[in-house]
Amino acid sequence: MRIGKITENVLKRSIWKIARKTYTDNSAEGYTDCAVFATDNNSTNICSSIATWTLDIENAGKYAVVNAVNNLAAAGADVKELMISIVMPEDAEEKKLRQIMEDAANAAVYFGAEIKSGQTEVSPAVKNCIITVSAVGEKINSENKDTEIKPQKGDAIIMTKWIGLSGSAILADEGRDVIDKHYPPFIRNAGVSFGKLEYLEVVKDAEIAKRCRAKVMHDVSFGGIFASLWELGQMTGHGFDVYLNRIPIRQETVEMTDILNVNPYQMTSQGALLFVTSNADKALEEFEKEGINAQVIGYLKNTNDKVIYNDEEKRFLDLPQTDSIVAYKYSR
Repeated sequence: MRIGKITENVLKRSIWKIARKTYTDNSAEGYTDCAVFATDNNSTNICSSIATWTLDIENAGKYAVVNAVNNLAAAGADVKELMISIVMPEDAEEKKLRQIMEDAANAAVYFGAEIKSGQTEVSPAVKNCIITVSAVGEKINSENKDTEIKPQKGDAIIMTKWIGLSGSAILADEGRDVIDKHYPPFIRNAGVSFGKLEYLEVVKDAEIAKRCRAKVMHDVSFGGIFASLWELGQMTGHGFDVYLNRIPIRQETVEMTDILNVNPYQMTSQGALLFVTSNADKALEEFEKEGINAQVIGYLKNTNDKVIYNDEEKRFLDLPQTDSIVAYKYSR
């Protein structure tokens, strides 16, 4: 099979088709990044998410934690506890383990979460460190009983911040020699800054989106904005029209991905949140007040067609492809 996320077809026939045999509720949603557990207290639910990081890069522990926490935030939950599993190759040194844990612990402190447990082992079965983070949080159920919360035709698709933030930070490190050869220092310095937690997290984005009656939220991560839009379509049950020139991207990201031949629209993009709402004007106003970039990039429609417009060009969105950062990393 290909490197990176498994394909949509494999996911359906070998994961969800089998997983659904375990469902006791026929209405259970398959397309979600979190598990939600009801409690005796109807005002709250317990949520959990899991994220695995396999790229051998600087600050891998940080990115693994961010992935898991962002999944929770997109489900409307606040993270409370983390569990971390690390599998290391035989030739790994203890300093590598310490760095992973330092990065993970710093991220946990930033999010106000505690690392409660985990497992660490060395195995000849792996050649790079595999970091798996499980995040557990609490979701406060809304008291609003309005049943008109399902996505519908005409709802706006809003994206926060910019695509490719985490990917840019990774490229700024992995491709430093090429970038520095072609561009002045401020280009790569900007890319490095995109790796700060305030850029990578979507906790605040999700809080604002919830206030603006977001119907569905989805954090952008592996596979980039194109993969996440496809997944959003699965979550909403709708097709959409999305306009490429409305998708926010930093110029520094454009420059780095161009020189390194990386597709920014298929590049890991932690830090961006997609959500669907019928209150787009209110949402954009709230994000502007908070100083967070947000843009309407498209609208839901009643067909299953997932269409991307680039000026006069129209094309149908492809099934999610291999993350271009993963492809870049393993092609070198």
